[in-house]
Amino acid sequence: MAQPKSNRDRRLKPRYKISIHVRIEAQLIGSPMKYDFISEDISESGLLIRHTGRHKVSFNKFSIIEVWLYPPESPPIFFFAKYIRFIPETQLLAIRISDIDREHADHYRIFLETHAESEVD
Repeated sequence: MAQPKSNRDRRLKPRYKISIHVRIEAQLIGSPMKYDFISEDISESGLLIRHTGRHKVSFNKFSIIEVWLYPPESPPIFFFAKYIRFIPETQLLAIRISDIDREHADHYRIFLETHAESEVD
C-alpha cells in the first residue's frame, strides 16, 4: 500500500519564510466583514496567514475570499483566494491564490522576491 504524501511533497511551489510580517485584510466576496491577518509564510501560489482580529474566522472549504496584502512602501496587492485550511489552535489560515490580475501579480512576485528568506519544510 502506498504511503500518503506529506504536505511538503504535495506542494508544487516552495513556501518561504518572509523577512517582514505584512498586514492582510480578507473577507468573503460581498461581505462587509473584513478580518485582520499578518503574513507568516508565502509562496507563488498562496499564503499562510495568522488571524489577529477579534472576530471569529468564518471561512470554510467553499469560501472564495477577497484579499488585500499591504506591503511596505508600495500599493496594496489584491487577489481572490480559496480557503485551504484553518488551524484554530494557532489561528493560522492557509489560502491559495485563485485569481489575480497582471499588475497585482507583478507586484506580488516582486514582494516575494524581495522578502523571501528561507524555504519552509
